[in-house]
Parts: sequence; structure tokens; C-alpha cells
Amino acid sequence: MWEVITGFELAFLLAFIGTGLLLNLTLGAHFVIGWASGINAGPRAGMAATIGVSLGILFHVALAAARLTTRLVWDR
Repeated sequence: MWEVITGFELAFLLAFIGTGLLLNLTLGAHFVIGWASGINAGPRAGMAATIGVSLGILFHVALAAARLTTRLVWDR
């Protein structure tokens, strides 16, 4: 049933989401944004920036896992 809905095996989908979360935990541009916001405006702003970017990445990974990002771009 799951494969019919998403087109992917459940194990593949979980591996994809796990990899996306692992990449979210590595240092990168989102780390620099949170760090710079924390230095310029204080720890609360830094935490808010980090949480916002992380939620955005999580949302994008979820859409990509559901194969919706390509549909949003190519269906225009």
C-alpha cells in the first residue's frame, strides 16, 4: 500500500529522510546563519534563526521524499 501512495519502498524513504536529517546536523550555511544572528542580535535571535532554517530544511526534505518538489517546479 505504501509503495502505491509514494512510489518508494518504505526502507528507501526512511533512508532518504535519515540522510536529509544527517545533512541538516552537519556544519554548513545554516550554521553560519544561526551563528551570525546570535553574534549580532543575541542568543535568542541565533536560536530562532537556527530553528527556522532547520524547519525549512526539514520541510523541504519531507516534500522531496513525497516527490512534490519536482512537481512544484516542473508543473508551472
